[in-house]
Amino acid sequence: MTTRPVNGGVQMLNLLQVQSFITVIETGGFHDAARRLGISQSTVSQHIRKLELDLGVSLAQRERGEIAPTGSGAVFLPYARRLLAGSERATQAIQHQSLVFTFSPRWFNATRVHRPKRLPWRCTSALTQTPWPA
Repeated sequence: MTTRPVNGGVQMLNLLQVQSFITVIETGGFHDAARRLGISQSTVSQHIRKLELDLGVSLAQRERGEIAPTGSGAVFLPYARRLLAGSERATQAIQHQSLVFTFSPRWFNATRVHRPKRLPWRCTSALTQTPWPA
């Protein structure tokens, strides 16, 4: 297998494919992985094939009726877990962040708005206004 770099040589990994790989290894098979992920077994197989194609290595092998990671799969597995954990942390950070808008004195002067000593509102990521904590 050969890798195919995209975006100027940067290899892009699909996190759904990475999740499928992890789940196949954790459950020991495509059928159980598909059931856990709520997708078809053929989709899980496609995810693994595509991920192997993108990485240029075989990641899983059938061993005594179960699926086990190859040498490359064992090397990739902790990185795959960190990729998903990082993705989850990034998603949570974005969903729970608060956006604080500040206005410069120049803006208040230009709009002829009375400039308060402290802005009493903050906007959250959902664009709702909540009182500023005292």
